[in-house]
Amino acid sequence: MPDEKTKSSNVPKQKSSRQTHINDLLITTAYRQQIRNEFLENVRQMFEMYMKEFRFDKIYIDDLIEGAVNEFALTEPTFRSHDNTIEMELMRKIAEKEKQIENEEIQHRARMLMMEREKEKLQMEIKMLEDEAEQKRKHALNDEDTEKRWLQKEIESLEEGLKRINTQIETLRRS
Repeated sequence: MPDEKTKSSNVPKQKSSRQTHINDLLITTAYRQQIRNEFLENVRQMFEMYMKEFRFDKIYIDDLIEGAVNEFALTEPTFRSHDNTIEMELMRKIAEKEKQIENEEIQHRARMLMMEREKEKLQMEIKMLEDEAEQKRKHALNDEDTEKRWLQKEIESLEEGLKRINTQIETLRRS
């Protein structure tokens, strides 16, 4: 009879062990699904923020998320144990993606700032050139006016000289 007791006591333990294994698999699967869902939600939020920030209205979020999921190879992650290594890996990847998006945003803003400064610099150069052209135009007008006055005086003096010569010729004819 002791053999029967050991046999009967072993049977429930095997079932219990099998049941525990099944429960562990269910928990692992549920845990895996929970991590996947959280990751997808985080990715969705990141891409929505990115799209709003850069106004990519025509890009489909689901296509981006599918690409991200494929990139991170989350089709069926393997769990080595019940520790948090997979979750930590996912969080690391999410943090890397957030950092990448943040860096891209910073680079975009830096480019925009540089372009804005370049625009301001060009506007200042245009203003300076316009002012310089205006000054040159004024000087040209002044120079032109001065030259006109000088030529006018020359013409007047030549006319006076001509009048004197004409008067002398008239005087010589009369005499």
